[in-house]
Amino acid sequence: MGFLSDLTGASARRDIKRGREAANREITGGEQAGIARYDTGISRLDSYADPAGYEAYLATLGLRGDNARREVQDTYMSDPIQNALMDRITRANTRRYTGIGMGNSGAATQSLTNALLANYGSYQDRLKGTGDTGLQASGAQATLDKGAGDIAFQAGQQRAGVETSAANALAASRSTLMNNILGIGSLAVNALTGYRKPAAGGSTSYARS
Repeated sequence: MGFLSDLTGASARRDIKRGREAANREITGGEQAGIARYDTGISRLDSYADPAGYEAYLATLGLRGDNARREVQDTYMSDPIQNALMDRITRANTRRYTGIGMGNSGAATQSLTNALLANYGSYQDRLKGTGDTGLQASGAQATLDKGAGDIAFQAGQQRAGVETSAANALAASRSTLMNNILGIGSLAVNALTGYRKPAAGGSTSYARS
C-alpha cells in the first residue's frame, strides 16, 4: 500500500492536508491569543473611559438641558467638602472686609461672589479633566480595537495563503500517477532501445550491449 500511495500521490496528499490543518491550528491559536491580550488591555481602560464626568461637565454648561444642569449643581451644593470650602471662603471674605469697615459693602459681596464662582469653576475644570481622561482612554481603546482587527485580518490572509499553497500542492499531486506512469514507460522504452542492435545483413537483433 505504501508503494501504491507513493505512486499515485495519495501519501503526498495526506501529508499536505495534515500540514494545512497544523498550520491553520497555529494561526488560529496565535490569533485568539493576540486578540485576548488586546481585550485585556481594553477592559483595563473601561473605568477611565466612563463618560459620566464629561457629561456632568457639559451639564454645568447647560448643554444637557436645565434639569441636568440643576442636578449637577445640586450635587455640588450638597457635597460636604464643597460646603466646608465655601464656608471657609465666606468667613475669610467677611473677616477681610469687616476688618476695613466694609463688611456689608457691595465690594464685599462682589468679592465673595467672585470667590465662590472661582471655586465652582475649579469644580467644572475637574469634571472636564475627568472627561479628558475618558476621551484619552476611549482613544486608546479604539487603537487596541484596531490592533485586534489587524490581527484577525492578518490571520485571515495567512489562512488564505495556506489554503492556496495547499490547493496548488494537491493539484500537483493529482498528476503524480500519470507522471509516474509516463516515467515508467520512458524507462521501458529506453531499456528496449538499449537492447536493439543492428545485426549483419541489416536485420535487427536483440542483444545485451
